[in-house]
Amino acid sequence: SLQFSNLRVLKLKSSLSKHSIRALGWLFYFSPNVESLSIVKLPISESLKPDNEDFWDGLSLSCKLDHLRSVEIRGPLGYYYELKFVEIMFKNAVVLEKMVLFSSKESTTDKRLITFGEKLLKLPRASSNVTTFLV
Repeated sequence: SLQFSNLRVLKLKSSLSKHSIRALGWLFYFSPNVESLSIVKLPISESLKPDNEDFWDGLSLSCKLDHLRSVEIRGPLGYYYELKFVEIMFKNAVVLEKMVLFSSKESTTDKRLITFGEKLLKLPRASSNVTTFLV
């Protein structure tokens, strides 16, 4: 079967739309040894935001992220779907050491981002050694 076993670092530009989140799941499935994920978040149209509960209820990774140690996301605005994406990373990355989210300049004083940060701290984690930064 097709696998990218030597892939250790994955750098992407993504809107974290419904389609790109599913595609990322497949990337992890075919790249089981990824240790570092870096995402630059692109703008997204309202129709592609995976903000409803039904989308997330039916979504799960078909693999554990056994080697993922570092996740960096640039540009989150504090939306529900961004938090759910981080939750999936936390639940599946069993050796995760660092999660860094660099908020978009346009949202640094936004109440939504403050609420996002509060919810972020309460998310369950598979790794007991993860440090989370929201800057």
